[in-house]
Amino acid sequence: MTKTSGTIEVLYNKKFETKEIKIVTSKDQHLYLIDNASKPKFQIDLSIAIFNIHINKRNKVIPQGKENLCFELFYDKVYTFCCPSQIEFDEWMSTLPLLTKVYGTFKYPLGCAVSKSAWRYPIPIYRAIEYLQKNKGAESEGIFRTSASYKIVGRVKSILDGDQDIVIEEFKECACAAAIIKEYLRELPDPLIPFQYYNEFVILGRLKDGVKEKEAKKLINKIPDVNKNTLWYLCYFCQEVVKNVEKTQMTAYNLGTCLGPTVCRAPPHEAMKEMENTKLVIEGFATLINSYEEIFKDIEEINLRAGITPPNYPAVVPHPSAPYEKVTEEIQKVVVERQKRINAGKPRQTIFSHKSIKSEVTDGTSLVKEQVQKVMSQNNGLTRPTTEAPKPSYLPPKPNRLQHNSNELIGGNSASGVLTAIIDKEEDKRKENPNKGKSQEHRTTNNTKDVIEQTEQENNNNNREEIEEKVPTLPPPRRKTSCFRESTGELISKVIEQEKEIEELKNIIQKLEKRISKEEEMIETLIQYNNQYYQEYGGYEEGYYEGQE
Repeated sequence: MTKTSGTIEVLYNKKFETKEIKIVTSKDQHLYLIDNASKPKFQIDLSIAIFNIHINKRNKVIPQGKENLCFELFYDKVYTFCCPSQIEFDEWMSTLPLLTKVYGTFKYPLGCAVSKSAWRYPIPIYRAIEYLQKNKGAESEGIFRTSASYKIVGRVKSILDGDQDIVIEEFKECACAAAIIKEYLRELPDPLIPFQYYNEFVILGRLKDGVKEKEAKKLINKIPDVNKNTLWYLCYFCQEVVKNVEKTQMTAYNLGTCLGPTVCRAPPHEAMKEMENTKLVIEGFATLINSYEEIFKDIEEINLRAGITPPNYPAVVPHPSAPYEKVTEEIQKVVVERQKRINAGKPRQTIFSHKSIKSEVTDGTSLVKEQVQKVMSQNNGLTRPTTEAPKPSYLPPKPNRLQHNSNELIGGNSASGVLTAIIDKEEDKRKENPNKGKSQEHRTTNNTKDVIEQTEQENNNNNREEIEEKVPTLPPPRRKTSCFRESTGELISKVIEQEKEIEELKNIIQKLEKRISKEEEMIETLIQYNNQYYQEYGGYEEGYYEGQE
């Protein structure tokens, strides 16, 4: 469901203006989002731009009821767009994030999360299932049906939504891992069973046994590879849950009621049919679990051959989110450098100008579809199993051999450290070229004899005091200047102030946690009293609120 053009509202001077926008292709096969007007106000290179769904509402007047229909693009400045309807918002959400850079995991397309997960499945899915498999989640009663702690789920979600990997012990309970799976699938802009296959999936619930399994297999083979692999990985765990029905009390139909409506949702323009087709969707998901071996036979062979051992922690290198001011500054530098290349006459990195847009630009629908298909058919992980985390591009600094733990420091470094460093360097040279070392030994033997004879003569002729004066010594340590003392004093004072602020924040957090725990205890006691009341009296009597005794 790709979208390349349409009408949308763009924020200019704190006001939204309706504009016609479209995605076009330049000569160098770059995709640009442009204002389709005679005098366009912007042209955004999608390969450099950053897509953001979490709107910064500072100094922005967004119309009421449209907060969930807005998104931002970071380029030479922050461009804020507001879609006229939920349908168009979902269409742009399923296209633009796959063509730009994205920070975050939840509420973005499945392909974005898989491309950053270092495996064939998104991090929230495979880390949650890894926790369930190691903690007997397939045997826990009411899995995917029981509710989890809102506090734990919120903390885990904030970690995963920051483009970070998570230690599986952070889930703390099976209910939390199951809740993360459901919440991630629920917030996908295009569900695991894409919108375009919703009606075909609904029909599965009306078919008879025997025909139902064949049609389900055909449907699963139609969906993109990223969706196919993730759906298999989810059903792979669900069929283990069904095998332990006596312990879990969860049949295939019960799992369908919990996961079916999140895996397969109705498109926005057919939202009225969702309530009518809920039972059919549940039965369709139940068939995927009951006929798991027949439907997912080929997909299971491919995934098992590639390996289903999750990557070691951390699967990705974490990076903090930068403020949008710094992001726009960095992008502006890239744009300026590219413009300088054009002005210098270097045709390698060319972009079109505003004056000759029609002659230098073509429609970008074909290129958009190609790039979206590449992201959604990521089969790179199917060639070999991924069990180790990818190595970072940078290397850690080498240890300094001159640094030695000794109290007698001369010139900033210890004398023993200097000697060990010189010896290590000579040993490294011998290891690198052993043949040269052998030839040099014969030369050094003759030279050493001459040196020994000379030193003996000098020792006989000179006194011991003169010899001691001639012994080389390393320079004395540097004296600390007044500027250095002032800078260190300022740094120490700043560090002390920051530590005090951190302690104050910790005290505030502890107080808040105590209040929350007390409120939770109060809520639990109220629930117990209400349950006791209803058990004893069976509810309120009729006419109680009308004043009757």
